[in-house]
Amino acid sequence: MSTCVACCHWILKEKNHKGEYVTDELIKQGGWGWCRFDERWKYFSYCRECPKGKFEPIEDEQRRQREEWIARKDAERQKRCQELMRAEKLRTRK
Repeated sequence: MSTCVACCHWILKEKNHKGEYVTDELIKQGGWGWCRFDERWKYFSYCRECPKGKFEPIEDEQRRQREEWIARKDAERQKRCQELMRAEKLRTRK
């Protein structure tokens, strides 16, 4: 499958002015990145098919690490949503 999660052009980190690799807030949330062949500010989901026809697969180990990272971020987001819903229910009961 030629989705962003398996492509070497899907960028999750970039060098800052100090030479350190960093991520921004949207990428830290998980499942989003930007394509080397598109604008820097235009983010794409990990499950998006390659529209430019420049898909190049990454190694299986790196893909597995990306998928684990996305699953971990999804679990964190799910937990946060459940906590917010629980807090909202408690607030509306009072």
